[in-house]
Amino acid sequence: MIDAKRYKDQRPSLVVEGGFIRPRVEKLIVGRREQTKLVDGMLRQIDIVQQVVPEVEVRGVLCFIKADLPLFGGWFEVRRGRVCWPKRLAAKISTASSGRLIDVDTTVRALEERLFSA
Repeated sequence: MIDAKRYKDQRPSLVVEGGFIRPRVEKLIVGRREQTKLVDGMLRQIDIVQQVVPEVEVRGVLCFIKADLPLFGGWFEVRRGRVCWPKRLAAKISTASSGRLIDVDTTVRALEERLFSA
């Protein structure tokens, strides 16, 4: 599941707090603002879709369009989701495979029957 976000000239980054004594907390920072709520929204969407089609492994990606791109990397995980840029996502999708085949038509019908369009 891809959730596209347009944040012009702002760089997304991962900030990790805590660890040894305090619980580990991962935060998504976009530009100078804490935007972990974007990750929370994506995780809610993943959970909803997973309930509708439990036989399909659902993964989530926040894809930042027109963002300030890093020279290296461009892909990081935050909690159960990933954050990336369009070119990096296209490359990852074209090479990624879980090895499991799914019936796309059946999956689409199940989602259309149970979920409302935005």
